[in-house]
Amino acid sequence: MAAIDLSSATGPGWRYTYTAATTWQEFILPPTCLRFCVEPESIGAYVAGPKNGAPASPEIPADGGAVGNHRSPAAADGSYEEPIRPGGQPGNISIFVAAQSGTPTITIVLDLA
Repeated sequence: MAAIDLSSATGPGWRYTYTAATTWQEFILPPTCLRFCVEPESIGAYVAGPKNGAPASPEIPADGGAVGNHRSPAAADGSYEEPIRPGGQPGNISIFVAAQSGTPTITIVLDLA
């Protein structure tokens, strides 16, 4: 897998939809991103990160890597939302998303400054 670079996203409520796998998919978010939301359809997902340099958890997720124990669940047909830059820190940041099973459609929604 290769990281999906969303760093050039602009505008409010920016969306990216893709078909997930059960290994981590890395998303590189823009420096103007204040919050992200993961919306899985029909099958739940896992989320790890955000990561900007140092790991956000004891396990460092890697693009294409196996999902570890340190993750947050996103319910099927629900959403997982997290602020990532409350202080407006500069630089791109990565989040990691994986399906709990199968290959669901997942939408990433970005709240941009």
